Amino acid sequence: MLAANRVPIAVLVLFGGALGDRRDRRAVMVGTDVLRLLVQAATGVLLVTGHAGLVSLLVLQALAGAGTALFVPAAAGLVPLGRMMTRTPG
Repeated sequence: MLAANRVPIAVLVLFGGALGDRRDRRAVMVGTDVLRLLVQAATGVLLVTGHAGLVSLLVLQALAGAGTALFVPAAAGLVPLGRMMTRTPG
C-alpha cells in the first residue's frame, strides 16, 4: 500500500510543479484536496463495510498519491509568492 501511494508521487511531482506554475495554485490545491478527501472517504467506507479488496485499495492509494504529487508543489510555490507580494519597496 505504501508503494502504491509513493510511486505516483515520484512519477507525477514534476508534472505537479509545472501545473502549479501554469494554473492558479489555490485552485490546484483545492481540487487535489477534494480528490484526496473523496479517496480517503471511499477507503474508509470500503474498510468499514468489509468490501475493501486489495486492488481497490491499491487504486485508491495510487489516486491519493497522485493528489499529493499535484498538491505539494503548488503549496510550496504559494508561500514564496506570498512573501514577494507583501514586500514593501525601500
